Amino acid sequence: MNPLDQSDSNSSQLQTLSAEVDSLRTFFVLLLALTLLVTGSLSFFLFRQTSLLSRQIVSNKISIAQMDDERIKLLNALNELKAFGLKAPDYAQILNKYGLKPEPLPSGAVATPLKK
Repeated sequence: MNPLDQSDSNSSQLQTLSAEVDSLRTFFVLLLALTLLVTGSLSFFLFRQTSLLSRQIVSNKISIAQMDDERIKLLNALNELKAFGLKAPDYAQILNKYGLKPEPLPSGAVATPLKK
């Protein structure tokens, strides 16, 4: 084999390796860009989900507070009806029909009136 043929062979191998390295570099850059795009999209999605959930939590806390207020009002009204059932025997029969037996209040206790 003469040195010129070996030099051409080395040159062609060098060009082939250079092309492969350039191809791998391009692939790596594209893969990096795609990874950044996917990561950015996922981060944006998670940020939106977090903000939506925090709004829903605030809304649900308000709803729960309103339901607690309504429950307290209903329980106060029920206690007033039971207290009235102690004074009116006809009404006590209606309360008994629905399983709301009027119970005597402890001494000194008064049913709290409804606040409007």
